[in-house]
Amino acid sequence: MRQLLLLLPFLLPFAGYALYLALAKRAETSGRTLADTPWTWLTVVGLALVALTLLALAVLGESDTGRDYVPAEMRDGRVVPGQVR
Repeated sequence: MRQLLLLLPFLLPFAGYALYLALAKRAETSGRTLADTPWTWLTVVGLALVALTLLALAVLGESDTGRDYVPAEMRDGRVVPGQVR
């Protein structure tokens, strides 16, 4: 889920530009093609959106500061994973 939260903002400018190209071609108002795509600007905007998403997750994200971590341990020959209680 977290990977999707990072991938989606990056791909959003590219999807928006593809939608723009499709609508412009349908209306025949733009002579642009996929070769004319401003890849650099789309990448910069996508990375900026990822940075904003990371910042929002850091500020608004859930934290376990008031809880205790119990490390992993061996019980009856099996590893019991660690957890936060």
